[in-house]
Amino acid sequence: MNSACFEQIGKCYELEYLDFSGGINVDDMFLMQMNKNKVKDPENPSNEATLPWPGLPKLTTLKIGKTGIMAHNLGKFLAVTGGIQHLEI
Repeated sequence: MNSACFEQIGKCYELEYLDFSGGINVDDMFLMQMNKNKVKDPENPSNEATLPWPGLPKLTTLKIGKTGIMAHNLGKFLAVTGGIQHLEI
């Protein structure tokens, strides 16, 4: 997978299910790529993309078994999601 894929996933605010199981090339960089996502502020006259990444508020299921994601960064990821109900590591 390339970085553009993760940037697009960061824009899927309605995403409920995410499965990267067995993605041996998926590592902590995927969080950094998702965090590159910015949204446009309609009240900003220059309409620059300045608002921070809002996270994945509707994500309930995350499967990341056999990936290179470290526990510390997993904690950061879980902090920005709405409420994971099912986590497979």
